[in-house]
Amino acid sequence: MQNKRRSIILGVAFFATLATSTATQAAAGPPMEMHVAPATAAAPPSPSPYQEGYSKGISEGYREGQAQALKHCEDTVGWPQWPSGAYGVGYSDGYMLGWGRGIEDGKAKYCRPS
Repeated sequence: MQNKRRSIILGVAFFATLATSTATQAAAGPPMEMHVAPATAAAPPSPSPYQEGYSKGISEGYREGQAQALKHCEDTVGWPQWPSGAYGVGYSDGYMLGWGRGIEDGKAKYCRPS
């Protein structure tokens, strides 16, 4: 008899929980639906004048830089031999930084934009 009462109590509790859950969902309103917009096959916008100029400038600048590097490397001897050890690493870092600054300052001093 106790098992029957226990089963009835558990059954009532189960259905009460289920009914409460269903009532709560109904009170919350209709479930949200997800709408997916269809993909459009619109053509991409044409590039702006800046983008066109940038694209052409970077392409031509790269080609010119490659040509100048080739000419420079054909006319110039190789890099100096670096000393060994930590001193050599510091020397090579300083040399490369100084060389880069010298190139930039030299261009600013001796070259003129076309």
